[in-house]
Amino acid sequence: MLNLRGVNMPAYCYDKTYPFEYGKSYVCPGFDVLTGTTWTGDKWLDYWKALGVNCMPLQFTWDALQDQMGTFSSTYAHRMTVFSDTCAAKGIQAIITPHYEMSRLGRIASRVEFMNLWSYLAPMFGPMQPINLMTEPAKLRVESWVDYANDAIAVLRKSGNKGTILVGAGGWSGARSFFETWYGEPSSTALLKVQDPLNKVVFDIHHYMDENASGAYPNGYVAAGVDHVAPIKRVTEWAEKNNKKLFLGEIGVPNTASSKAPLTAVLDVVKSSPAWEGFAYWQAGPWNANDPLTIEPVVDGQGRYVDKEICNWLKPYFQASAPPISDVEKQANWMNAQLDSIKRGLADGSWKK
Repeated sequence: MLNLRGVNMPAYCYDKTYPFEYGKSYVCPGFDVLTGTTWTGDKWLDYWKALGVNCMPLQFTWDALQDQMGTFSSTYAHRMTVFSDTCAAKGIQAIITPHYEMSRLGRIASRVEFMNLWSYLAPMFGPMQPINLMTEPAKLRVESWVDYANDAIAVLRKSGNKGTILVGAGGWSGARSFFETWYGEPSSTALLKVQDPLNKVVFDIHHYMDENASGAYPNGYVAAGVDHVAPIKRVTEWAEKNNKKLFLGEIGVPNTASSKAPLTAVLDVVKSSPAWEGFAYWQAGPWNANDPLTIEPVVDGQGRYVDKEICNWLKPYFQASAPPISDVEKQANWMNAQLDSIKRGLADGSWKK
């Protein structure tokens, strides 16, 4: 059973250079694309919910959240909390994810800065908020990354977070490189040193099927003559042997007919092993209409959403064996989201009767 079946929303982290300007550097999924002040995404979220999507990694840019002087932007953070709360009310988990390779202001972030980041964000979200500590921590050797991750886990647990914490594999988090050493100690041994008192860590694995596993697909096709399933099988065997959990946090293919077989073959492996919590396809959301990997739907002349072909391939996996959420659960999710929002508003003074 796939507990997490999702799609990545990277529009909040598009431009990683100063000056950051909403509507030009980035936009937040679900908000108006001009000012970012109005939530407009209910119908859009309903589309994903109907497909069976129940999680959405929301990537954000660290330097847009925290400026060069170290000041955090409450406006930038507020959009993330609204996105998370609104998703929760619809039975979708937003996974909050800095997408920055462990960079900060053009250099490698320090451990103290990383702890401060999560110390700031943790109180803004509910206690069961799922977190991905850092997407693709490629700027660090994996030995250092494990230290950073353990620091952040301690901060989150001390803050009261009891949710799932995703920890990326070393380098670019690729399944192909999981047992390699170019980024330091292999992830297969280094990640065994990650510590969580609640034992709710899930390891984030990415898998692209072009020649260099970058996801760029310069030729527009999945690489031929490559066993794309073998790396996933090998990581699966590692997780099963070591009693660890995995999440296929990024997988994406070009919108060509030849992509279907390798994509579904990989997802069949993920679906068949209890070691995998699930997957999130890369990518969808605003500003993605022309991306060759996107599954953001097209809106027709009557305002209806039209599925991309890749989305049709993914539907059996989005709907994989999870029972539909009941009306009672929907109401409970909505009420909890409202309570969390009010508590945060009372704490920062932004909510009034």
